[in-house]
Amino acid sequence: MSTPDPSPEILVIDDDRDLLDVLNLIFTEEGYHVTVTAGGNDALTKLHEGLRPSMILLDLMMPGMNGWAFREALLAEPDLARIPIVVLSGDQRSLHSDPPPEVTRCLAKPIDLSTLLDVVKQSTAPRP
Repeated sequence: MSTPDPSPEILVIDDDRDLLDVLNLIFTEEGYHVTVTAGGNDALTKLHEGLRPSMILLDLMMPGMNGWAFREALLAEPDLARIPIVVLSGDQRSLHSDPPPEVTRCLAKPIDLSTLLDVVKQSTAPRP
């Protein structure tokens, strides 16, 4: 009998392929399972196919479905609305004046790696 894998899953949504590659490498080395996608529509498809990450790192400014529209789509589905969301954005004005609703945290790009790792660790910690 095998034991379930306790490593949390992180879904990273960003249209910057280089950043996706770097975050995938960093989080994999930290022991997380990582799924990366370049846009909100792709991420929604993965979630509708059954992916249930412990948390989502979400870029705001993306072509197609941006971060705000993605968050609104998740909030419309109770099963998906519970997934913690950490927003990453290079548009600091958006983070302060118009953040997506009900997010765990907003971080400005460029991202401080130690802060990001701390936020991910806190966001993926088991909840009582």
